[in-house]
Amino acid sequence: MGLKDAYHRPHEPEISDEARAWVASIACTKPRDHGLATELWTISGLAHFVSECAEFAGFPRLAHAGKSTVWRILDENEIKPHITSD
Repeated sequence: MGLKDAYHRPHEPEISDEARAWVASIACTKPRDHGLATELWTISGLAHFVSECAEFAGFPRLAHAGKSTVWRILDENEIKPHITSD
């Protein structure tokens, strides 16, 4: 354990807490609520929607967010929009 370097972030995160909350709130809705034809979000579908709507919503940094960024935001909040509990 002593030989491993501690995780080091070279700079502060560029995505604000408000932007992360916005992504989480979208993930908690259904795609149909946003005019899409599917019932459940996929990670790639959610990432595409987020990147399309981010600037209009006031979060320009998210306009270039990919699947991995969206996945990390959802994972931090333990949100799994692709799984139903029916």
